[in-house]
Amino acid sequence: MKRHVVSVFAAAVVFHLAIGMAQAQEEQQRTLWRLNKYVIKASMEEQFVNAVKELREIDRKYHNPRSTFASNNSSGYSFAIPEKNIGPDTEESQMWREYTQKTWEAEEDRLHDIFTRMYSAIQSRSVELWQHNPGLSYTPENPRLDEGEAGIIHIRAFFVKQGHGRQFREIVSDYIELCRENNIPNGFNCYTLFAGEDMPQFVFVSEWKNSEDYTEQQSLTKDHLGEEGLNLFLQALNICDKYAQEERTIQRQLSYISEEQNPSSKENTEHAHHDLHEKLNGTWRLSQSRSSENGSLQNVPDVIQYMKVFDDGFFVVINNNDGMVETTHGGTYTINGDKITEKILFGDEDRNNIVGSEFSFILQVDGDSLVQKGIKGSGGLEDLEEHWKRR
Repeated sequence: MKRHVVSVFAAAVVFHLAIGMAQAQEEQQRTLWRLNKYVIKASMEEQFVNAVKELREIDRKYHNPRSTFASNNSSGYSFAIPEKNIGPDTEESQMWREYTQKTWEAEEDRLHDIFTRMYSAIQSRSVELWQHNPGLSYTPENPRLDEGEAGIIHIRAFFVKQGHGRQFREIVSDYIELCRENNIPNGFNCYTLFAGEDMPQFVFVSEWKNSEDYTEQQSLTKDHLGEEGLNLFLQALNICDKYAQEERTIQRQLSYISEEQNPSSKENTEHAHHDLHEKLNGTWRLSQSRSSENGSLQNVPDVIQYMKVFDDGFFVVINNNDGMVETTHGGTYTINGDKITEKILFGDEDRNNIVGSEFSFILQVDGDSLVQKGIKGSGGLEDLEEHWKRR
């Protein structure tokens, strides 16, 4: 199915993440975007990225009411947050305060560690406010790209001369009409910046597969629009003090979509959970493991059959050494994205000390292979890594 180009992912300088929003709503209200931009210290990018990934895990776990859309280029990372209103007494602000209080009460130590690692890697930061202009945005009848196909966004910034805002809008409106007449399949969104230093008055954001796709499609668009399209572009430049372009890579793994802003996410999440349950169901045998961060994976001897059985929310682990059952334990599990949380409900004498405990892991299931990794800051078995094979 083709995606609606006027989507929340096309917003703010950065981010297309396949989250369709109704055009009627877009036309009725202009969406505000808070854009946080970070320049990262040399050699500390991996630390920053890993910390942000952990923060996204907490967003999913506690259902953060605010979406965050991420992108990056050589200048740094940007995170855009959509807001209906800005102020301390808005409904959104109240929801955010409640979410913040809940997560810090539950994850204080982990969050403190995450933010310490994040901000120690940041060289500088800035904040901008963007406002979506539906009237100056172009949505083709038949968008060219499929859902989730975009890999980059391209930004064109126009620093319009004082007193020429109305003229610029008229030029853009004429350009949009020309695009419609020629059925141009590549859309764009327009944004106005009203906070920040040395800001362009108008910014246009478009999405593409990659840099080569952008170059090829721009050439085709110029051919279709011809001299009339070129003249409109030159007219726009003529009333600008400055013009700039920028390309950014979409970072889906560092982004998060709230259920409030993507009503289909709950349905999609439930489907993904069901799918992962189906993939997990059955019996698995441990083949390799390690229990320390700096340790290496060790092969499990054939004489030891460490077995794990999953069955629609329940699991049991049996350690069979040379035909003799040595230990057993089990309980229930829940899935949230790629994260599994196991609650131990029973265990033999050797495992009785962990009954009542909960352990969380990141899961990777690929056919008959299962990898289970501990999560930093989760409070237990953080450095554990286990590789299982389906029986």
